[in-house]
Amino acid sequence: MFAFDPDLPLFPLLYFHVLANDLNGQRPAHKDRAFGYIRSVLIDLNSRVLTAQVVCNKDLTATPNDGRFLPGVREEVAHRIGILDRVTIADVQDLFAADSAYADRRPILEEIWNRVVERGYGGALPFGRMWDRVLGLARWYASLDPGDGGRKSEFIMMHYFCMRFGEEIQCGAGVPAVDFRLLPTWEEMVDTNNPLALFLQFTKLVAAARAMCGLPMFQAFSLQAWSLTSLVLPPVASPGKRVLDRDFYMNQLVNQVGAQYRESLVECFNTFNKGARRAVPFLMFLNDVRQINAANPEPTGSNNPRLNPGLLTASDAADVFRNLTGTWQSKKVLTIYAQQSHGNHHCLPVDTWIAAFFGYPLMLAEYDRSAGAVRNSAANLNAVQNVIASANRLGKVERLLWVTAQARKIHSSICNNAIWCVKESGGFRARGANPLACKACFAPIRNVCPAYLAIEDTPISFNGSALAAFNLVTTAANNTIHGQRFLSCAGPGGVLADEDTPTDSSGSFVVLYPAQGHVNGAPITVAEFVNTY
Repeated sequence: MFAFDPDLPLFPLLYFHVLANDLNGQRPAHKDRAFGYIRSVLIDLNSRVLTAQVVCNKDLTATPNDGRFLPGVREEVAHRIGILDRVTIADVQDLFAADSAYADRRPILEEIWNRVVERGYGGALPFGRMWDRVLGLARWYASLDPGDGGRKSEFIMMHYFCMRFGEEIQCGAGVPAVDFRLLPTWEEMVDTNNPLALFLQFTKLVAAARAMCGLPMFQAFSLQAWSLTSLVLPPVASPGKRVLDRDFYMNQLVNQVGAQYRESLVECFNTFNKGARRAVPFLMFLNDVRQINAANPEPTGSNNPRLNPGLLTASDAADVFRNLTGTWQSKKVLTIYAQQSHGNHHCLPVDTWIAAFFGYPLMLAEYDRSAGAVRNSAANLNAVQNVIASANRLGKVERLLWVTAQARKIHSSICNNAIWCVKESGGFRARGANPLACKACFAPIRNVCPAYLAIEDTPISFNGSALAAFNLVTTAANNTIHGQRFLSCAGPGGVLADEDTPTDSSGSFVVLYPAQGHVNGAPITVAEFVNTY
């Protein structure tokens, strides 16, 4: 994580805001809070000492600040840089119980760990509350549509949110001027008795969210143990489907609440790149978060308390994945927010990369290659739900899958000869387990890979010489000319599975086609191909 982004050089990302530890139920005032940001992080590789330089409104070395604030600031800083609750090999080894139906997935995860994390990350991965719990609301709802500009666009939205709804804090004492805006702490946010009077614009936004969610089209939605605000769009008169767009937001939402809320709602819309699809779920969840401790949260209709991201269990995370449908709330945003702003150990954000990993190499669920997602069948979604519910700290182990997928995506040296199956190829979202990708995979990983073990006895034909599950095409497109290279692999039904591995990892194929003894392209198994070529 970066202290600053190059495109937003005056916007501190590693923000913290803590309250004094001796309030004893008293409402915090200006003097009872320490806030600031991490300016830089220095790691001494010889002594293995990490030093974080912070800019703070309090002198944390002076009495009584060293007692009232320093422990809280130190904890938040450690969370921001991910060292307080790191992912270790123990998390991988304990992911599934020994008697679990998924226990046989642990060996490949351990081999991936040894290949990627031990070589590139010093034996651990960062984890914890890496984003402030209130700032994280804006940060992760900005990510709701990843195709709209990526991380740069998300950071710009977060910056706009802070500038519009945070309280301006002036820099002094020789500290360079930055765009620092203060938001309430999580403790203040969920305290329904605290009017948030010190945060005028944020308070107006909370009130606007409450007013919007009071409209008849908003309802409470019950999960097994929790509840959320949901949106039920009214039907349209003409054939078609109601969409959550600018016109609906302005005409059916903003214009239906009091004029006093209009500015906040419009600015929230502007914050999220003028997108109702981000703004409405954000406002719904903001309304829920404010009422986490409320006895009778609104909108009414559920006996369950509002969802608390920090308290979700593995069963809860599975419930969110499987059953949070038709609400216009984003289960991916909820889970990544719980994971990275609350350090939740169980929540699993299922994006394209994680869905591909679940399909192969792990073979935990079917993967829809054309959609880049978990196959949307009831049986398959139930399978993913069962995995999440059965796992122990899957939200932490997800970091291993994510860093491996990103290393594979950019051809990083820490994963330059493994897990080709999750890489895009042939116009699809992943190559899957196929003879070419498996041949190019690191042998210790391949040898314990569920996806490879499932196909190792599957026959391969060459240049269409026979009917087989896989067909490989070579440069001369025949089975007689010696010295050919492999070009592509078609899977079942002739669908292109892989046309890139022979180029991406050309050094993996050490024998040219046809090999000595492999006459006329006779079909061989995947395992024989791996051992021969």
